[in-house]
Amino acid sequence: MSAGRWKPRSSNEHPTRSRWLLLGGFGTLLVAVAVLLRAPTANGFELSPYAAYPGWFWGLLVITVVLGQLLILREAFAEKPHPPNWYAGFLLSFLVTAILVFLPLIRGYPLYGRGDVLTHIGHVQTIHTTGGSPFQNIYQNLHQLVLALSYATGLEPMQLVNAVAGVISLFAIVASYALLSAVFERRRMLFTLPFVVLLIAGSTHLNPSPYAQSVLLVPFVLYLFARAQQTDTFAFRLPLAVAVIAVVLYHPLTAVFLLVVFGVHYVVAARHSGTRLGDVSTPLSRVTATSVLQLALVTFLAWYYNFVGIFIRFETVARRLLDPGEGETELDTYGQTILEFSPSLLDLAEIGFVNYGQRAIWLALGSLFVVGGVLAYARGKRFENPYLLTFGLAFVAFVILGVVFLFVDLIGGFGRPLVFAHLFAALVAGTLLASAYDVVDRRAVVTVAVTLFLVVLAVSTVVTLYPSPMSGDSTSQVTQHDLAGGEWYFDNDLQDAPLQEYGTGMQRFEHALAGGDPQIITFGPTAPPERFNYTQYPTLGDSYYEDQYLVVTERGRQFYPATYPDYRDFWRFQPGDFERLEYDPTVSHVYTTEEFDVYLVTATRE
Repeated sequence: MSAGRWKPRSSNEHPTRSRWLLLGGFGTLLVAVAVLLRAPTANGFELSPYAAYPGWFWGLLVITVVLGQLLILREAFAEKPHPPNWYAGFLLSFLVTAILVFLPLIRGYPLYGRGDVLTHIGHVQTIHTTGGSPFQNIYQNLHQLVLALSYATGLEPMQLVNAVAGVISLFAIVASYALLSAVFERRRMLFTLPFVVLLIAGSTHLNPSPYAQSVLLVPFVLYLFARAQQTDTFAFRLPLAVAVIAVVLYHPLTAVFLLVVFGVHYVVAARHSGTRLGDVSTPLSRVTATSVLQLALVTFLAWYYNFVGIFIRFETVARRLLDPGEGETELDTYGQTILEFSPSLLDLAEIGFVNYGQRAIWLALGSLFVVGGVLAYARGKRFENPYLLTFGLAFVAFVILGVVFLFVDLIGGFGRPLVFAHLFAALVAGTLLASAYDVVDRRAVVTVAVTLFLVVLAVSTVVTLYPSPMSGDSTSQVTQHDLAGGEWYFDNDLQDAPLQEYGTGMQRFEHALAGGDPQIITFGPTAPPERFNYTQYPTLGDSYYEDQYLVVTERGRQFYPATYPDYRDFWRFQPGDFERLEYDPTVSHVYTTEEFDVYLVTATRE
C-alpha cells in the first residue's frame, strides 16, 4: 500500500483556509480554557467530570481537536509544506489532550482512581516505611518512581499519581510522533500524525497503575528500537536496553506482549533482510531484533523468577487455555447481564458506543488496512516500508489475543491485548487514508468523508474517556469525604465487628492510608443484603447473628438512580432503603459527613 500518488498542491494554495483553521482552533481552545478557569472545583462527589461543565464545552474540545487534525492533513498534501501550520495543528490537539488527562487535577480531586490504584499507593507507602525491604511486590518500578517524586517535591504519593499518569500519557504522544518521523517519510508521517495525537488507549491514559503506564511507554521503546536499527550507534542502543528492561519490570503482561511485538518484527526482518526502508534508506537489522528479544526474555525470567505468584498465574493461564470452560469469561458476563435485565436496543447501543465505540473505530481501521494489504499482496504488490508490515502483523496478533482473552478467563480482560491493537491501528491509519485518496478520483468526496470520520473519532475520544451514567459505570473519583471517613474508621481500629459496605472499598483505602497488608478490614464478601433485607424483615439487625459495621457513601446512594433510571425494578437498593436506616432501631449512626456514613448494626437474629 503506497502513501498515495496524488498531485501535491502548492504550498501557497488556499493559505487563507489554513489561517482560518488556525484562528478557529485557538479561538475555541481559549473559550474552553476560560470555562475551566471560571468553573469552581469539585467540593464533593460528582457523578462524572462530564456533568461539571456544559455540553458545549465538550463540543469546543472536539472542534479544537478536529481543526488541529485538519491543519496537519492539509500540510500532507503540500508540495512544500509550511511546518508552522502542522506544528500548530499538532499543538492544538495536544493541548486538548493535556486538558483531558489532567482534568481530575483541574477539578481538584484528591485522587482519581480506586481499586488497584489505592493498593499501589499503599505499596509506595510500604517501600517508604520499610526502606525498600524485599517483599512480594513485582511492580516496584512505578512505585519507586512515585516515591522518588514524593521525596523531591515534598508531596504525598496520592497527590502525585494522577500527575504522573498525565505526563506519561503526553510523553506517549510525543514518542509516537518521534516513531513516525523515524520510520516514515514526511507525507506518510503527516497523514498518520492526526491519529496518534489522540488518546489511543482510552481510559488507560487515566489509570496510574503499572500495566497502564507500561503500555504507554511502548511507543518510546519502538522509537528507540527503530533508531537503533537505523543508526546502529551506542547512543540509541543503551537507551533501548534500559527502556526494554524498565518496561519488562513494570508489568509481566506488558513484557509478554512486548516479546510478541519483537517476535513479529524478527520475522519481518528475516524476510526483508538486506532490503532498505524507502526514504529512510537504512537496513533492517535482524541481529537487533534478536538481541532485544533475548534481553527482554532474560530480564523477564531473572526478575519474575523470584515471585511464586507469577508462576501460579501462568499455570492458571495454561490450564484455562487447555480447558476454556473453567472460569467465567467476560463474554459470559455480558450474556448473563443481557438475559437477566433484557435492556432495550437503544440502551445497548448507547452503552456499546460509550464503552466500545472508540475501540470499534480502531479495530475497523486496522482491519481495513489488513484487508487492503492482503488484496495488494494478491495482486503482486508489496509494502514499500517493512515497518508497515510489522505494524499490520502486530495488529493481527493482538486482535487474535484479544479474542482469546474474550472467550477464555485468563489473567485480564480482553481490553489488555486490544490496547496494543489500538496502537498499531493508529500507526497504519495514515497509510490507509493516503490510499483512499489514491484510489478514489473524487478527492472532495474523500475529504468530506475523512472530516466526518475525524469528528466521530474525536467525539468518541472526548466523551467516552471518563466513566459516566451513559457508560453504566460509576466514577473513579476519590473525595475528601472518602479519605476522612476512612481515616476515622482506621484510627478507631473498628475490629470488634465485621464490615459491610456499599459505595466504597474500605480494604483498598486501608492499603492507601495505612500501607502494607490490611489489618483491620479482613478480605471477604462485604456487600450488605439487597434492599438491606427490608423486604424480608422489619429491621436490618434481623439479618445478622453478630453485630456489623455498615459503611454507606454518596457514591453508592446515587449509583442506580443516575445510571439505570429506567430499570428501577432491578435496583439492588431504593432511595427509601437508605432513609429507613436512619430510624431503624437496630442501626446506630456512629460517624457521618455529608457523603460518608458509618453505622453500627446490632444483631437481633437468634
